[in-house]
Amino acid sequence: MITSNTQFSAVSGALSDLKGERISIQDIIDTVLQINNMKSKTLAKMKSNACYNPSEVGVVPLKSLYVDMTYQRIIRLQKLINKLRKLEGYDMYSAGVVDVAIRPSGDSYVWDGLRRCIMAGLCGLTHVKSSQFVHPMNATNENCQKQEARYFKSRNADQESMKAEEIFKSEVVYGEPQSLKLLKLIKNCRLDIEGLNPGGRVFGGFVEVRDNYFKKDNIEEEYFIESSNIIQEIYPKEVISGYLLTGLAYLLIKNENSDISYSTEELVEALRNYASINQKQTDLIRGRLAGNARGSIAYLIARRVLRDNNGLINSLGLDEEPMN
Repeated sequence: MITSNTQFSAVSGALSDLKGERISIQDIIDTVLQINNMKSKTLAKMKSNACYNPSEVGVVPLKSLYVDMTYQRIIRLQKLINKLRKLEGYDMYSAGVVDVAIRPSGDSYVWDGLRRCIMAGLCGLTHVKSSQFVHPMNATNENCQKQEARYFKSRNADQESMKAEEIFKSEVVYGEPQSLKLLKLIKNCRLDIEGLNPGGRVFGGFVEVRDNYFKKDNIEEEYFIESSNIIQEIYPKEVISGYLLTGLAYLLIKNENSDISYSTEELVEALRNYASINQKQTDLIRGRLAGNARGSIAYLIARRVLRDNNGLINSLGLDEEPMN
């Protein structure tokens, strides 16, 4: 069992936070089935047209399958239930086969098809049909993870439902150089995304940070780090806004190059005073421009927080009218 709690919200939370390199898929299924009213109400009308022959080549028992969550997407239980309701159960034809990798240990890992396995189990199936490949016997566990993550990303990255953060997670596992560089930045900023830096502060706006780190007129690492340190000091509990992180980093660059600049201490003090009244990060970035988020947020900080009249606002090159 993943958790012994029988409340839907608790199980859903446990599954969305699931981590580990060797998780039993049957344990996931059993954890969901123990939820109050899950069998008697939620799944009562679900059915399956599957009739897998356990002796057929490729048909495997669910209890023999594992999943490596280091590269998999978050399990969203309500989304799975909604899909089952829409299909009125498990349809073997639309489900097709699940993809399984057999590691040198002999364990079978589902690298694509985790959700289909869970849905099959919730509808009473004990077996699923699989397509299998075998890792070389000399492959290390890390080699296996990288190969499976590469296949996973290749299979799923073009799907609209796969978030940029989830693609990034799989790219990190198989060692994509640019993603590893971005992970280094995230760690140096003491931040976390998709559980890749446990202990770091979770942040949103991943794409905004990624794009501004790699674009032609990029924001360098040192400014992201200073921005993160300031935000974490001013807002010690909230999820960090990637938009504020990027906008403040951009302001730090512009401030450094201004004829009359503000000290870090002056900036922090002004932010602290502002946050004592406007307590959410969204209060500060409200009104940003969609086409120029970092520049407009830098402008808003300069105007709302610093109340600048030293030329910093002018250096940002934004007209006052669209920012009102």
